[in-house]
Amino acid sequence: MAERNPGMTTTFDDVVTPLTLPVDLTGGAVPEAMVMDGIVRGQAIVGRTRSNDTMLGLKFDNGGRPVRVDLELSADEATEKWWRVRVPEEHREADLTLPRLVSIRAGQKARLVGAALVTQLAEDSPGLTRVAVSFDLDADEIDPEGLLMIEVLGVSLGRDDLLDVRPALGLRYDAVRVTERGADEPRLPAQVSGGHTIKARTRHGWMSVVPGEGVTSVELEAVDAPLQLAALTKKNRYTRVGAKAMRKGTRIARSQARQAVSSVVNTSFSVPDGAVEVLDLQGRPVTEGVSVTRGPAGRLVVTLAESVTEPVLVHIDTKPQGRRSAGFLGATEWAIVGVH
Repeated sequence: MAERNPGMTTTFDDVVTPLTLPVDLTGGAVPEAMVMDGIVRGQAIVGRTRSNDTMLGLKFDNGGRPVRVDLELSADEATEKWWRVRVPEEHREADLTLPRLVSIRAGQKARLVGAALVTQLAEDSPGLTRVAVSFDLDADEIDPEGLLMIEVLGVSLGRDDLLDVRPALGLRYDAVRVTERGADEPRLPAQVSGGHTIKARTRHGWMSVVPGEGVTSVELEAVDAPLQLAALTKKNRYTRVGAKAMRKGTRIARSQARQAVSSVVNTSFSVPDGAVEVLDLQGRPVTEGVSVTRGPAGRLVVTLAESVTEPVLVHIDTKPQGRRSAGFLGATEWAIVGVH
């Protein structure tokens, strides 16, 4: 056979030796990360998304065995910078602080394996907002060549009153870890992240993502709103102070006050009819197999039948039908107190 002309080769001509289990990928500048579609490779992180639909292809040798995958995503200050640069101006400021909802698919058939709700960073809370999703893949869901495909897709609900238009843009792939799963170990259902507290503020209420498969009921508990410190203005009137105008000591005091209040259950909370809706990841109302009832101590109970097999969104509208009911304030937070 004629010798290959090195002047006509590409990186795809090189044979990539697959990784062996367990896999701990925390950087993207490695040949085993063969596919980076819509992702900018990183050194200390796997990469950062530059579009709304992204795909990562990782080559490893599973030895014909089922595996468990742990995917870590996060938002940071650079996420906001990318948002400002790459999002059209008419959406830029309005959507900056809204949560990011993404669905996660994996395997040869791009099976829906989970969802994540990434809340944006507050102006006075520098650092990371990290979420993690774990899922299982059977041996036949992995390409025979050992190429694992993972897709992180921004979910467009078609509801401008809820979420932003390009939710996946600027998110970080922090790590991908793959370990062997025992043959007799049951497969995890579709996983969700960011669903423990309904603190993701949308344009019209609060939202959380909860699993569907295997869930019979979700209890939601209303808690009092965080405290807001007031300061005296030049006109001798007390007003709320923005984070940028506060001194460091004041920010710490407010943070401590929030923590002290956030666990207080609001027992007198009034929930208007039609304030709670359940949506699928396409933004369509889920009515069959779903019931919403009131419980004691400011609780709502959302019950899902076995027919609901995929993750769903629970949205609490703070202004149903365009009006605000007494005692039903948008500043109130909701916590998931039980998934049964």
